[in-house]
Amino acid sequence: MKKFLMMIVFVSVSTAPLFAKSGIDLELGVGAWTPTLGGHLNFTGGDAAGTEVEFDDMEYEKDNGKYMYMDFNHFVPVLPNIRIEKTDYKIVGEAENIPLKVFGFLVNSDADLTIDMDQTDIIIYWSLPFVSTATGGVFDINMGLDAKKYDGTILLERKILGVSTTVEEAEIDQTLPLIYLNFILDIPFTPIKLDATTKFVSYDGAKISDNSFKLSYKLPFSNALVDVNLDVGYRIQNITIPDSLVDDLDLDMDTKGAFYGVSVKF
Repeated sequence: MKKFLMMIVFVSVSTAPLFAKSGIDLELGVGAWTPTLGGHLNFTGGDAAGTEVEFDDMEYEKDNGKYMYMDFNHFVPVLPNIRIEKTDYKIVGEAENIPLKVFGFLVNSDADLTIDMDQTDIIIYWSLPFVSTATGGVFDINMGLDAKKYDGTILLERKILGVSTTVEEAEIDQTLPLIYLNFILDIPFTPIKLDATTKFVSYDGAKISDNSFKLSYKLPFSNALVDVNLDVGYRIQNITIPDSLVDDLDLDMDTKGAFYGVSVKF
């Protein structure tokens, strides 16, 4: 993340005059997101077949997830704008008294559950015509398509005498198309901008939604060439994936929590 921040500063200083004169906007952002976990999963095959884990009943620790994004916006109406987002997080939880197979028999046992997830969104979008012009730049609506790629693992480890042994590991490697909608309100005469985004799809038994609300505060040392913002917000994701898409796993997982970061736009 430090390298990314240094890149933001370098690119901002070296290229801001170019973008200011060309009518092209480039926004870069980076921050932290630490989600809480809800929902459940069922292992439908393998050594953990018949095991159901309720996330709400678990005690878990979480590493600080992180996000970064790049948004390229230009003045040609027929060509799409481009936004790329990267998010990753890791959650480790302890589940008590869940049924696990031992020598072919189901017995209640404690287990550790680790969810390690990377997400990449490649978004093409267009601004709704005339909305920004009609409102004097106060309000804007963006619509487009998102290719969201999940790359992660879900690992269940039985604890025997304090020693963890792998029971089941599920790999998630899926790319799904989502609808992208974004609403921006630039509050007049204030340094505050509000941003609400939703991405969603229902496909072949899978349901994906990714919703966020962000408040950006423009820092006083921003100028005509570069806006530097502090960002705070809240993000809610739901991933419902049946075992028809991921072998031996039926997953309904909610991740939600506050995020904070910094962004620059020039």
